[in-house]
Amino acid sequence: MGTLFHNQAGEKGGQEQQLLILTGDYLLSSLFHLLCEKQCLFLLERFADLITVMSEGYACREEGKHQQLQRKEGEFVAWLRKQYGAFYGECCALGCLFAGGTPEEQSLMRRFGILLGIAHGAYLAGCKSSSWAVGVLEEALSVLLGLPATAERNELVSFSRGIVQCPTPIV
Repeated sequence: MGTLFHNQAGEKGGQEQQLLILTGDYLLSSLFHLLCEKQCLFLLERFADLITVMSEGYACREEGKHQQLQRKEGEFVAWLRKQYGAFYGECCALGCLFAGGTPEEQSLMRRFGILLGIAHGAYLAGCKSSSWAVGVLEEALSVLLGLPATAERNELVSFSRGIVQCPTPIV
């Protein structure tokens, strides 16, 4: 939520912009204080790294808007990885950690999340080739095959297809 407020601040001006930035800073600092209080310093580092990468993604997006440059495919994918992939990957890995997943399962979920984030970001950005986004999604779903076949995995597949709007059969 803190980074969302920071992102919205870029679209505002004056006092409203300042309030959004302060609210974002407050939420992020509250998270960091809570993690220190609960002695979860390993999470503090992970969140700090995540916020750094996402901020780089926002900066790249804003730079592209102001310069109105045509992005090369490699730059576009790097932006998607920072803007969406890092967040989705960390969310999936942390969800797996909190659910008691093994380090190997957490790694699979991080890889899945990164790819899902890239596919979803491409879809949101109006990627000219929707087949490219579908290809990235299919790669993400193939990562899930490393996890046990469960109803939860099937639900994750359905959810993933829904956010990229690819109505094809479940793996």
